[in-house]
Amino acid sequence: MKLHPSSLRGYTFRLEAIAIGVIISALLIGVLLVQKEVNRQFTLGGQSDVTKFSVFFLGHIESVESDFAAWADVQGNASARLTRPTYFSDLYRLNANYQITQILHSSADNALYEGFTFTRGALRRMLEGQQQGPVTSTLLRGYEAEQPSLYFAHRVGANYYLGRLDLGYFQTLLSRYTAFSDQPVLVSTSVGVVMMSSDPDIRLPIIPANPVHQALPDYQILTLNGDRRAAVTRYVPDLGATITILVSTELFDYFIATSWLVVAGILLGLLMVIGIKNERITSLIIRPLERLSVRIDEVAKGKATQALPLGDYRIREFADLDRRFNDMARNVENRAKALTAAKAQAETAERAKSDFIANISHEIRSPLTVILGMNDLLLRRDFSAEVSEKLQHIADSGQYLLGIINNVLDLSKIEAGHMVIKCERFNLHELIDGITARKRPLLSPIVILEVDQQHDVEEVMGDPIRIEQVLTNLLDNAIKFTQSGTVHLRTKLTETADGDCKLDAEIEDTGIGISATQLPELFDAFAQADAGVNRAYHGTGLGLAISKQLIELMGGRLFATSQVNRGSVFSFEIKLGRATPANSAKPDDSPKCYDHLSGLSILIVDDSATIRLLVAEMLKQHGCITETMPGADAAISYVQNDPASIDLILMDIQMPGMDGITATRKLKAIPETCAIPIIGITAGVLGEQRQRILDAGASAVIAKPIDLTALSEAIRQVI
Repeated sequence: MKLHPSSLRGYTFRLEAIAIGVIISALLIGVLLVQKEVNRQFTLGGQSDVTKFSVFFLGHIESVESDFAAWADVQGNASARLTRPTYFSDLYRLNANYQITQILHSSADNALYEGFTFTRGALRRMLEGQQQGPVTSTLLRGYEAEQPSLYFAHRVGANYYLGRLDLGYFQTLLSRYTAFSDQPVLVSTSVGVVMMSSDPDIRLPIIPANPVHQALPDYQILTLNGDRRAAVTRYVPDLGATITILVSTELFDYFIATSWLVVAGILLGLLMVIGIKNERITSLIIRPLERLSVRIDEVAKGKATQALPLGDYRIREFADLDRRFNDMARNVENRAKALTAAKAQAETAERAKSDFIANISHEIRSPLTVILGMNDLLLRRDFSAEVSEKLQHIADSGQYLLGIINNVLDLSKIEAGHMVIKCERFNLHELIDGITARKRPLLSPIVILEVDQQHDVEEVMGDPIRIEQVLTNLLDNAIKFTQSGTVHLRTKLTETADGDCKLDAEIEDTGIGISATQLPELFDAFAQADAGVNRAYHGTGLGLAISKQLIELMGGRLFATSQVNRGSVFSFEIKLGRATPANSAKPDDSPKCYDHLSGLSILIVDDSATIRLLVAEMLKQHGCITETMPGADAAISYVQNDPASIDLILMDIQMPGMDGITATRKLKAIPETCAIPIIGITAGVLGEQRQRILDAGASAVIAKPIDLTALSEAIRQVI
């Protein structure tokens, strides 16, 4: 495995990025929290200043109110007089109807006159609500000059005395506070319209309100004449106005700027530390790893390398790692050579096994073809019952031998991974009926075969040959070990939620049963419950092993339960497809007919004289004109001489000299003979052999032993 030193850089970079991100986030959060706390303290300090100003302002108002009450009381006594308070711009005497009966003092811009009556407004309500003692209004728009004014009223007997403080008085108070605290003060309405300012240089017609709530915020930053000020606002009910103190933010801004400078300094120092650390990591770790990576690439390409001197590494562990890598590379090379040799040996053994299977299949099936074929021809003739019975025994024994051969070859195909599960449409009910019909004649007179089929659907998609093989094996097993009683076959085919089907099959018998110690080994190849020399039941022990593996290839599982002397239950479940209208064409169930064979001229090519004789005899019985050839060379010469006289060629695949695949390829390459259909005949069981003859140009392939029905159907399809 190749090392990637650059990934270490990326890894450290990601770690550093995460660490820097965490540190920056922590610093930002800290600065923001500090800023928030400073803002809060700043606001609290400003509100405290507003409170102080309110106390200062209202204290002066109370003093003025007391002086006004003393003056009014004296005015009610005709024998005594007090000097008019100088800070009042206008003084009036009113009767009980709130009508001015005498103007005691008037400002230059006063528009009121004697006889004027206060009929409505805030001043009228103040006069009406007065009981005992003086009262003071909130800031009002003055009647005299429509300027902000503060009115004082005091009732003496049947008369009212009314005085107005003008703007100049308020301005004096504001200026005194500003001179004392160095903080400008604004007096505004509740909506922010500025009525008075302690600093004539501050020209602010209205204090900005909160755009969402449309109210004056308690705290906001304003820029006035290029100077940032914190506006701290509070409404004073006794005054009926809003007081805003403009606090300088110079200290606040300095603190925030200092905080950000500290953050920047920390980050800069952090980056410097990371840079120094990365340089050291590169020098001490990454560069040695890069050298090791280059050496690993050289070893992977088969180049011999020597360990670098110790001085090339600044860390001793890397030098040790390099030397150990050399040792590991040598061990890996030795193991690789051993594995290569073992692989070559295994491939040679696998090829030898495949060749052996192909050869043994050919050598066994070819004579078996003759035995079964000739016996079938004899069974078609009229012999005595005794002879016919003996011929039937030969046929049954041959079929039994063929079954053993098929089982052995199937097991070899499964182990080699050459077994292919097909998916084609079939009728499960008809398949099971066919199996049971063939098995009933084999039953003992005291054994009953019961069949229970519960099928929601009939047409399904799957591999009918392998399903039939499994059911046949399980039924044969149950029938063989049941001397009396019942063999019960139950199948249940149901639809699943995804639209497919599930087949549950169960074969129950009342046979001899299997012990609990033998049950785990039941599905092993060649295993039998009774394996002794004097065993009571014949068999190879392959049926259950093959059935289990076929079920697993179809995506299911095979189960077995058993009790000695009480019987066994074998069950399996597999998933099948639902046949759709596109793939649910009915099979041809019409009686077998061989009329299409009559008159056909067929060339039979096989190295076995008996097989040539057998096939020719089969075909002649149905009107075919046959010619036989013992080898591929003679067949090619014969076809070239008169290609028009031949309708079909039956070509054996395995022949000495030129094989059938080569002969087929040559015939298909000749323009005069390429149109003649060729059917391959093989005793091989591997799909590779069948595919090779089809790729060479054959129209179909049939297997030995040759079945007349299969041969007739293949001829019908290619002609």
